[in-house]
Amino acid sequence: MKNENVKKINTIGKVGYIILIITKIILIVSAVAMVAVGMLMLFMPDDFVTINGNADAEIVVNTGDLPSFIGDNVVKIEESDIKFNNFFIDLDFLIKENKISDNKRSYDIEASVEELDGRVIAIASSVACFVGAIMLVLWTIVVSFGIKLAKALRDCDSPFEQNVILRMKRFGIALLPLGIGTIFLHGVLSLTTILLILVVLLFVFIFNYGAQLQQESDETL
Repeated sequence: MKNENVKKINTIGKVGYIILIITKIILIVSAVAMVAVGMLMLFMPDDFVTINGNADAEIVVNTGDLPSFIGDNVVKIEESDIKFNNFFIDLDFLIKENKISDNKRSYDIEASVEELDGRVIAIASSVACFVGAIMLVLWTIVVSFGIKLAKALRDCDSPFEQNVILRMKRFGIALLPLGIGTIFLHGVLSLTTILLILVVLLFVFIFNYGAQLQQESDETL
């Protein structure tokens, strides 16, 4: 007859197995949908949307409130007309200075978008969809190994069985590509991913140690 704690672990494994199966289906459907949308955006005509517009802004700097060591030259912006015409984008930034008083400087910024056609939006949207699909695939891989771990916990007679520990180790390894993908996407590992990897590795060490103790106990008996 199984120990009550082992039964609880089996129950957690069963519930986790069902939840992860559902999660995997959702992830696969979402990844396929994102790839489909990304492909669709690539075939959109260049003129399906065109953006033209203007925007004005005013920046007022009170130099009298700044520390003396900063100096007025730090906040001084030269009048300039910046034009950017590349990648199907035609932008124009005009910066004008209006000196209000000895302690204040005011800058008028005028920005205009002469042309932003659908090709830019389509490519940007398509890239975003493909990157999102890749991240969903990485999550699907993690969930797949999680399913195997949950199945091992569901069927185990002891949480310290080698099969459980092996599945847990592989689950931890499966998190590494997701962590690398997060670095490429955000530049840093997200706190959630770091904590998840650390928790899994901690449980691997704990269960591995427990398996050694159980083996020593069985050999003693």
